[in-house]
Amino acid sequence: MKEESNTEIKSVHHHLAMVSRVNMILSIISFVLVLLFGVWYLMTSDDVSVSRLFDRARGASEAVSDRPAVTNTAPSADELQATYRADLKKALSGYGFDDSAEAEKRLYTVLELRAPAELKNVQLDVVVALNSAKSGNYDDAKKRIADLRNSYAWLAE
Repeated sequence: MKEESNTEIKSVHHHLAMVSRVNMILSIISFVLVLLFGVWYLMTSDDVSVSRLFDRARGASEAVSDRPAVTNTAPSADELQATYRADLKKALSGYGFDDSAEAEKRLYTVLELRAPAELKNVQLDVVVALNSAKSGNYDDAKKRIADLRNSYAWLAE
């Protein structure tokens, strides 16, 4: 009886030792994977400061100076307005407001445009008109667009 309990104790100790080794191996593998992921993320990051850090660490500081400067200047209000007008005219050009599927495509195009504050009402009116055409209310859509073109000469050009 004593031998059986002694054997059971040895078996439990052996089992615990195996579990402990497996846990250690799994924790080491997890640590290495996290470390590799972190290095991969830093190497593929578009952040210029991280890139410069690695360039300097490799002794390639001259490569940093060859890069074009990154500028974060926002377009002026006039540039934004001119771009919006051109993009909106392009989105509406050639469309007769008589096709639901085409209205839906153009609706998404107009919704993706970045409207300046002064022209938000124009964008809203165009969206309402395109939504009417998408719903099959072609006469309402044509009237809304005609009213917009009468109010905004640049839209009729």
